[in-house]
Amino acid sequence: MNWKQTIFALVTIIILGTGLRFFGLDNNSLVSDEFLDMNSAYGYAQTGEWKAWDFNFGRLSEVNINVPRDERAVVYKWQVAQVLRFLPPTETVARSVSVLWGIISIAVIFWAAHILTRRKEIALIAALFFAVSVSGIVFDRTLRMYAMFFP
Repeated sequence: MNWKQTIFALVTIIILGTGLRFFGLDNNSLVSDEFLDMNSAYGYAQTGEWKAWDFNFGRLSEVNINVPRDERAVVYKWQVAQVLRFLPPTETVARSVSVLWGIISIAVIFWAAHILTRRKEIALIAALFFAVSVSGIVFDRTLRMYAMFFP
């Protein structure tokens, strides 16, 4: 297998993994942790302050109970806030940051497997397994910073 075929196969695997991660991304409502992260990311996108956004009143919430959470996940939530500056605050938009990190993870798995084995075929199989892995897909469809740290 030459590199042109390998790159074509890897791009095909990445497209498959991307489709599986984006398919029906908004079918499930945000769970409590995801909702808290979206609130503070949207509040930051609107005002530049790490405070929860109150969607009922259209302003920052008076009570900010998420200070430790905001400090721990600031790098990830900043990325979510940047997306929310341009797109509406939906489940799909908020979770898309994790999906993008999942797509990067497929390429990283290919690279790591190729470095460790020096075999393109094994690297492609490893990337394919992660691209279609149920646990990988679930992991990358959650509004949590863990998907960013996987690669």
